Amino acid sequence: NIEVVIPVTAELLAHGQGNYSVSIPITFKAREAYGSYSSNLDFTPWDELISNGTLKVSSNRITAITKQDEILEIDPSITGITYDAFKNVPYKEVYVPASVNNASTAFEYSQVETIYFGEGMTEIPASIARNATNLKKVVLPTSATTVGNRAFEGCEKLSDINLSQLTTLKYNCFKNCKGITEYTLSPGTTVTATYSISDSPFYGSGLTKVDVLEGNTTVPNYMFCDCDNLSEVNLPTTLTTMGQSCFANVPSLKEITIKSELTITGSSTALSPFKNTGLERITFVDGITKVPQKLFREGCSNVTEINLPSSITKIDTDAFYGCSSLSNLNLPGSVEVIEYNAFYGATSLNELNINSSWSKSGSNLISPFNGSAITDVYVRDGLTSLNRMELAGSSDGITLHLPTSVTSIDSFAFEKGETYSVIYDGTEAEYALITKGVTFTPTEVKCIDTMLNASMISTEGGDIESLITEFIDESNEENKEDISEEKEIINEQEDLDSVEVNEDTQEEITNEEEDDNTDIINEEIKADNSLLTEVNDNG
Repeated sequence: NIEVVIPVTAELLAHGQGNYSVSIPITFKAREAYGSYSSNLDFTPWDELISNGTLKVSSNRITAITKQDEILEIDPSITGITYDAFKNVPYKEVYVPASVNNASTAFEYSQVETIYFGEGMTEIPASIARNATNLKKVVLPTSATTVGNRAFEGCEKLSDINLSQLTTLKYNCFKNCKGITEYTLSPGTTVTATYSISDSPFYGSGLTKVDVLEGNTTVPNYMFCDCDNLSEVNLPTTLTTMGQSCFANVPSLKEITIKSELTITGSSTALSPFKNTGLERITFVDGITKVPQKLFREGCSNVTEINLPSSITKIDTDAFYGCSSLSNLNLPGSVEVIEYNAFYGATSLNELNINSSWSKSGSNLISPFNGSAITDVYVRDGLTSLNRMELAGSSDGITLHLPTSVTSIDSFAFEKGETYSVIYDGTEAEYALITKGVTFTPTEVKCIDTMLNASMISTEGGDIESLITEFIDESNEENKEDISEEKEIINEQEDLDSVEVNEDTQEEITNEEEDDNTDIINEEIKADNSLLTEVNDNG
């Protein structure tokens, strides 16, 4: 089914059937697959051309093809395949020799389902199978280590390909390959030409699981961004750096475990590796000492749980910036430094439990909790001193709960504490002693010996003993009034029933009821007096 159009006279076609060749200008078309070209054809008698299925063209931009059973083999002399070359070709399997190095979109929208690449090929040509929407299987030679730009972009059905041997992935090489669901990142793998999120080699792919093998020290920039179905990521203990946005825009990733000390590629200008993910739970393993800056900055708005080990000493700038769903935070006693904006925008964080006297380095006056919703800060009992902690940042004010174990407070501990109030477990005298020299004045201080003052109990003056005595007296009067009312009810009931009872009997019944009620009152008074005695004994 090969159509050849020769723009010369019919007389030339009538030349004999002998074995000879002649160069003539032609335009050819094979199975409507190759477009139109002008070139020089090594002329072969037409019966031979049709019988063995061979088409040879001297120009390297034209494909030489040999039909062997159902596999369409490209001649090894060919180095280039033109665009759309296999469009509408009925073959399901094609063999591409190592000689081919230029084949942009050769299989675009073709019916090809399997491509075999010849041994000796080291790089799969750029865009060779771009938009090959029926491609399901790719057989790579052992020599192949690199996949060119967009080589398999848009191959939505591609699921059978050995990715483990590849060490260099160029941009968009597996973009939108929905059939690729798992990938193992081997040590030494590089990604080239990744300048933005849309350049990711797996952009929009069907990945659900990624294993970063031990021995890897980095995850390249944008490596797995925009993988909507990616729900499992396993990081190694050897990892030292994470590229910016390497897991950005991954909504199905709900939890991650950090197993090593990390830095973020790009430093202060970098984008978070986990920007706009679906993360809800973050865990750092024991032994890690630092949470790097911007590790979970922005887009981690679903995070509700952060597990920090007792080895953590520093939480860097913007580390958990924008974690607006974080409602509980327990800072371990090992924490020494929390930098500015570390928990910026934690609008669901109302309570903070601190187990160490951390501080903020540098002269920046921005609080680590700027923009948060903290209203109560609980200091662990046993902590003895407080440094310059910079807790301010909540517009509603903060109540600081101090245990008696705190014996010293830095003079600038709460420099921004104009909206602070304090609840102290000790006495006013003890509080005055530990806050001597502190520059801020809380809006209110409540100590143990002032808990029952006018601001907390609706009464004027009086010590605790008089308040309890007054309560007992009021209770006794109420009991007496109840007895009187019960008597009236009994009398009214007797009149209604017209029950005749002699005066002596009536008096006896009434006296017995009064005696019973008097006994009840005496028992209650005795119990109240016992309570009063206990209160006095315990101060």
